[in-house]
Amino acid sequence: MHSMKPELTSASNRKLKNTPTDDDEEDEKIGIEHKFALDLRLETGSKGRPKLIMGGYAFFRNNSSNNKTYWLCSKNHRKIQQPDPITLYRPRLTFIQGQREHKLLVIGGYTYARNNFAGDDTIYWACRTSYKHVRCSSRVVTTLLDDGMYRITITNPKHNHPRPRRQRGNKKHDQTKWLKIDLSPILQKPSEPVVLVPCRLGGMKVFYQGYYFEYHTSKSGIKHYRCVHHAQHDCKARIIVKASRVYEFVPMHNHPHDDDA
Repeated sequence: MHSMKPELTSASNRKLKNTPTDDDEEDEKIGIEHKFALDLRLETGSKGRPKLIMGGYAFFRNNSSNNKTYWLCSKNHRKIQQPDPITLYRPRLTFIQGQREHKLLVIGGYTYARNNFAGDDTIYWACRTSYKHVRCSSRVVTTLLDDGMYRITITNPKHNHPRPRRQRGNKKHDQTKWLKIDLSPILQKPSEPVVLVPCRLGGMKVFYQGYYFEYHTSKSGIKHYRCVHHAQHDCKARIIVKASRVYEFVPMHNHPHDDDA
């Protein structure tokens, strides 16, 4: 008996007509690749690196492996938010002597070396400290104003290192000699209530009889403060504070009052 071939129904005919052939699939793939190639080009970036342009976006080569090249979008970088600059106004600047006999500017316990200048009134300073082989990027600009005040602009107040410690064994900054002095005669003298003033860069200082004093050392509940101009003017004036009372230790200053400057 001859096998009867099943007749194709109209639904089967429609299904076969809608089924793509191998030739149709090949033509469709070629069309997609051709369209993709028209939107893809290779250029040279401003720094000489190859740059891939696709769909109006730029990509830079990131890595390659096994004949494959990985590209990264040119905008794939995080913006590092820089801290806001700090502006101070001071009647004087504080300096210390550097190792090469250059003056170093002292701001908030950090030292800056002169980097550049503009005219006679503006000086640019750069932090001189390197931490883990990375140079600190903190910068300061000082400008002498017409009224005699100094405008101090810390353009980048964030440091990548801790505050430098003072060298041990230096007699100028030796703290132990003040702790060995008998303070009982001084504590019997008249005293005044302590007046604390916040510092712009952190910490507290004492305002006493028209002068500012910064913290130096302490022992047994007695805090030693020295004049804030001890480095710039080599001022020897000192006070001590005990139980929120101020006692005059070394009374003589070699500069005008801070409130009169």
